[in-house]
Amino acid sequence: MNKVTIAEQKLTQITFPQVEVSYNQIADRLSKIFVPGDLKEYLALYEKAQANPKEALPKILLFKKKHADLPEINNLLSYTFIRRKKIKKAEKLIEENYKKNPDYLFARINYADLCLRKNQSSQIPKIFNHKKTLNEVYPQRTSYHFSELIGFICLMGFYYLNTGQKELAMDYCAYARLIDPDDDTLYLLEKKLYKRSYIESIMSALKPKKR
Repeated sequence: MNKVTIAEQKLTQITFPQVEVSYNQIADRLSKIFVPGDLKEYLALYEKAQANPKEALPKILLFKKKHADLPEINNLLSYTFIRRKKIKKAEKLIEENYKKNPDYLFARINYADLCLRKNQSSQIPKIFNHKKTLNEVYPQRTSYHFSELIGFICLMGFYYLNTGQKELAMDYCAYARLIDPDDDTLYLLEKKLYKRSYIESIMSALKPKKR
């Protein structure tokens, strides 16, 4: 399965427009950004950051010197800082990445998550131009990598739960289950919601179309 077309989903509080979701490997998504040699190095660093962040950190910092303006590098570096428990450095980089690359989706998601954790949830609507779906945030796009889509959907689920809009948060949670029911962030969102019966009751309305 490489791509899935998720049809329009009319849930309780929100309608999610039709969207195409790619489940290709990360290498396919990044091949448009890096030349082959740099892509191979980036992927090796990506794996190293997960397996051994201590060893990966100096190598990522060195790689960043070659690609200082790429938001993908800042993403990987902030993730590695977090794995190394260098939280202040990670938070500073997340904020810098968003300010330098305000249209980059992961920069938006990470900064919105930072605002949420710092009890600054009022900033989140501004980050996404007061829109509720990615189709509205990026009207020129027709497809997303699943990590982009579920990252945004779960973030919004936490945001609406935090602002007391539980039913809307539940809609985002149910939609995330359609994208990747085994996602770790989704699990945390479901755990906070304690509304499994509600989720299951609307899952039958979610009908992806494979192609």
